[in-house]
Amino acid sequence: MNYNLAEFKVLQKNLKKGTQLNVLTTSMEPYIRSGELVEVEPIRLDQLSPYDIIVYWEEKRSVLICHIFKEVRENKIICMPLAINREDKPFHPTLLLARATKLKFGFFQKLLLKWFR
Repeated sequence: MNYNLAEFKVLQKNLKKGTQLNVLTTSMEPYIRSGELVEVEPIRLDQLSPYDIIVYWEEKRSVLICHIFKEVRENKIICMPLAINREDKPFHPTLLLARATKLKFGFFQKLLLKWFR
């Protein structure tokens, strides 16, 4: 679903733990399939850990993106999709929406992501 900035800010302000968002792309397959509902919770930048699955608003396409949090670099959030070996364009923390609550990578999966990405 597309969101303009005003709609995103309303969603961000009213987001509650347990909200379900529909993943619209294949960038996180096979871990999260296109069309799957992901349960999320509001999150602040200081609460993120590497390899958390997060949702943010991509300004260029006006869509919500569900990707893997990697790090903060020069005050911008760096994420990566699972299906493609590249980083997303860095984005400002004000565009961060949520963290997935039930989908988490285990130790072995994080190790594989670190070594092979």
